[in-house]
Amino acid sequence: MPSSLDYITWQTSNPPFLRLHSPSSLPPSLPPSSQAGLSPLHRFTSLSLLPALSLLLDHGANIDIPSLPPSSASPLHLAAQNKDEAACLLLLGRGGEEGMRDGRGKTPMDYFPELIVWRNRNRKEEEGKGGEWKREGREA
Repeated sequence: MPSSLDYITWQTSNPPFLRLHSPSSLPPSLPPSSQAGLSPLHRFTSLSLLPALSLLLDHGANIDIPSLPPSSASPLHLAAQNKDEAACLLLLGRGGEEGMRDGRGKTPMDYFPELIVWRNRNRKEEEGKGGEWKREGREA
């Protein structure tokens, strides 16, 4: 269940700003460019701000929070759609649900199939270690 600060409105005005919302306080009609219904995790993922993403996860942010319908995409879906390898590996390494389906019925693996190879390779190496996912010796 989303917390009271799980959704934001991003406006590309001058200067741009973020507005935090609870789900019940979202404006009923937002312009398409406002990107409403995204959690802070979604925004930091889309901007590839990995230290900020890690900080939110360290403080208990819901790693699998879906955006508001119709997209219903998790931050991992967004990272996979953007082919952001580092964000994908960070989210998977921190417990992101690889089998979660978005509003289109797709999993993150559907958007970025290379993740399947990395998952299979790292699953055996990292099992029981609790470490981050890696790709060819690089840390996420």
